[in-house]
Amino acid sequence: RYVVVLSNEERRWAVEDRRITGLSDSEVLIGWNTGCSNRYPYKRFTAEDTARLIIDSWKRLPRKDAVRFALLGGGRDDEQRNREIASIVESARVPIFRTPCLGGLRRGLASVAACDMVVSGDSLGLHMAIGLKKPVVAWFGITCHQEIDVYGRGIKVLSNVGCRPCWLQSCDLEKKCYEHMPWKAMGTAVAEIATAIV
Repeated sequence: RYVVVLSNEERRWAVEDRRITGLSDSEVLIGWNTGCSNRYPYKRFTAEDTARLIIDSWKRLPRKDAVRFALLGGGRDDEQRNREIASIVESARVPIFRTPCLGGLRRGLASVAACDMVVSGDSLGLHMAIGLKKPVVAWFGITCHQEIDVYGRGIKVLSNVGCRPCWLQSCDLEKKCYEHMPWKAMGTAVAEIATAIV
């Protein structure tokens, strides 16, 4: 099992992230990890698909008043992507917050700690969430879902492709594995875990 220990400063950052969203202690903050390493670009959705999935998850929530979303990211590329995603999501009147992307690894860890649950591909944000014992909805395309243990605190969603897992850094297929996700099942999984927390 992962062991993640936060410093006092990181705990303060996490509290600040929650305060900025305006959430009360009884409300749920869903962290959405939007990025990944450029080495494996197929571990992330397009900005449009991410926004669509957040909006779909929101529509499935029975208690919309008790849930907000936070876009998690870890670098300059994520900063721009998260602006695009937030713009689309906000236009659908879904409450969303962008966490800092340029503060470094430990600042990003604090943002994950601020969340009550995390949605992520198989990237660092997922492993941070697992280490912090957060409930997760983890999606898998190019990587092996069997290698990741969520320790009974999450749901794994798998791409509907026969070539998964492939670990390819580039792919000749016109439609990539991350475009073959069971979108409805994933949105339902997010809503189910959030509802269980509320």
